[in-house]
Amino acid sequence: MNPLRNLRRRPARTALTTAGVAIAIIMLVVMLSIGAGMKESAAKLVYDSGVDLFVTAEGGNVFTGGSLIYNGTEMAEEMKENNSKIRGIVVALSDISLFVSNGTSGRENVTTAYFTGSQADRDAKLRGYEIVEGKNMPHEYSDPFRNSTYYREGYFTPEALNSSEFTHECMISLTLARKLGVGVGDEITVGNSPEMNHSMKLRVYGIFTVSFESKDTKQVILHLSEFQYFLGMRGDPVNIMYVDLYNPSDASEVKEWIEENYPLSATSREEFVSQINRFLDMFEGFSMMISATTVLVGMIFISTIMNIAIRERRREIAAMRAIGISGRTIVKEIFLEGIAITLIAFIIGVVFGILIAVGLDVIFSGTGNLPKDFHLTKISVEMLLEVFLISMGIGILSSIAPARWSTRINISRALRGD
Repeated sequence: MNPLRNLRRRPARTALTTAGVAIAIIMLVVMLSIGAGMKESAAKLVYDSGVDLFVTAEGGNVFTGGSLIYNGTEMAEEMKENNSKIRGIVVALSDISLFVSNGTSGRENVTTAYFTGSQADRDAKLRGYEIVEGKNMPHEYSDPFRNSTYYREGYFTPEALNSSEFTHECMISLTLARKLGVGVGDEITVGNSPEMNHSMKLRVYGIFTVSFESKDTKQVILHLSEFQYFLGMRGDPVNIMYVDLYNPSDASEVKEWIEENYPLSATSREEFVSQINRFLDMFEGFSMMISATTVLVGMIFISTIMNIAIRERRREIAAMRAIGISGRTIVKEIFLEGIAITLIAFIIGVVFGILIAVGLDVIFSGTGNLPKDFHLTKISVEMLLEVFLISMGIGILSSIAPARWSTRINISRALRGD
């Protein structure tokens, strides 16, 4: 009773059984690789930003946001001055959707983009974006409009946009530049409606990319004071602060200090990644439910097929028992047969699973819907080892019922053909 010889007796049945288990393994490989890829890529995006603490209004967080932080630039300067562990703080009023066009008339030239008004900090060593064409805004660190009478009084008037302090400087993402067909030195028009009733013109000084950029990443960065003024916001409101520390290991201590002394909530990058992982765990849990169901079906399938095969060979098993071969030896052979099936299925499933996982990563990356540095899937030795152990578990568990049945065969009746 050789396991491989038994498998060759019914090649069609063996192939069908192996295919069923291989499908379960393929599903397992793909689902596990997607979960691992998304988690690793999300973590890489956060760590590559160089931000050590993400600060929002008290009770808010990076995902849900929160209320506005007023007197944002003054508060950031005070925090930096009073804590020697802080190298720099960039404050921003970000992720506000407005309309933008290349200046020509017609709605077909209007698109939406996310705007960020930013007050840069010369000392902050953050890597939020990479300029691929042009340069940074000439007044990157000075923000002259903040000191103008128009800004201090706060009431919007079109005259302010024509004042000498209003720079009209901006940078735009590569995706938006391609969408509008504009380059460095060109002007764009920004409005709060497609008709551009309330609008201002900005000149493009730089075109940038970000690590999380996709084909839908249409972004504009301009001076914080000019953005606040255009939106009619008084009191220097911001909704996020990006804190850069001299030593990232001080994040917990500085976080505690900020929350004790200011009406703010701080999130370390480790906590941010943990929040992302908790969100991804929901997807991973759902995918693992699908995989577990597929594995369970495969296990029942192989157990049923093996049970049928053992019943067909009951006279052979009875004869072996009659000549003195122990039941333990027969049970071992049945388990080896189940493991052989799952081992073959594992090899086939892993090969096709890896091909599908890599293919999905290439396809989704090619669509531009994912950030350029984001990989949907990741194949690792640890993951393949996990799949191998699960596969061997399938082989062992699916062999239990057939092995138990083989030990209950009545030798005399089986030899008579009853």
